[in-house]
Amino acid sequence: MTEKHTPGPWIATQDHSLRDPSAWVVKHKTKVATSHIAQLHPVSLAPEAGGDVEANARLIAATPRILEALEECLALLDSCLDGRPRTLAIADRARAAIAKATTE
Repeated sequence: MTEKHTPGPWIATQDHSLRDPSAWVVKHKTKVATSHIAQLHPVSLAPEAGGDVEANARLIAATPRILEALEECLALLDSCLDGRPRTLAIADRARAAIAKATTE
């Protein structure tokens, strides 16, 4: 499969160069350059909203690793499919999630 997204690893960090001190960025760093994947800002000025921004940034940053792990789990699951409805349903859910992340 050809990846259309920026390959991982991605990192989540507070970016102090932004004017919003509660903002987080998700970046892809190489030895040559840094690409910004996403900037996250709280939707409210309530203090408790800031924690959601950090959690969301960390989840987004983990996405390439989560996708890779899910693909590996699906390959293992496919190799031992036993025909049980629950097993088939889990494999179908995994395939649907991978497709949603990798197709237009």
